[in-house]
Amino acid sequence: MDSELPQWRHIKWCKRTFFGVEKLKLILAQKDCIGVRLYYAKDDTGKPALVLVGVDKNENDLYNGVILDRSVALPFLLR
Repeated sequence: MDSELPQWRHIKWCKRTFFGVEKLKLILAQKDCIGVRLYYAKDDTGKPALVLVGVDKNENDLYNGVILDRSVALPFLLR
């Protein structure tokens, strides 16, 4: 995966992060949601973060719905 995203190679990226099943269900339970899209972003402090958003059948983000932007990083896996 790292080779597919060369523009992110310079960032100290957490190799693993966690979103609980109940949070994921909140996204998937939204009306018209058929899946989840992941975005690479930065948090309020400028650190890399993953953002999850629901997607409808036309591949539109459900940005007015549930958005997960706070995951649990596993610090012992940081480079």
